[in-house]
Amino acid sequence: GSIQFCNVEQLAIQHYRTQEDYPYGIHSEGAIIRTLVGLLFLDLIYTLPTPDLLIDIFQTEPLDFQTDDFYKSRQSQIDERISQLNSEE
Repeated sequence: GSIQFCNVEQLAIQHYRTQEDYPYGIHSEGAIIRTLVGLLFLDLIYTLPTPDLLIDIFQTEPLDFQTDDFYKSRQSQIDERISQLNSEE
């Protein structure tokens, strides 16, 4: 046999296409999940508990976005949104 080089994502997609008869698959590095979360929580992401979290028009996210404080300062709103999403039928 011949040796083929690929990354783990390509190998997984190839496996599911050939061994599991599942023709769907994309290598997105989680972009689909991040996009869905961004859309579902967009208003909460930019609802600022303090006005100094967006200090520049070129910022793509509040300064606390990738910190523990992000959730802590918006916990009740985020938990309420998750409850709403869980109760939708």
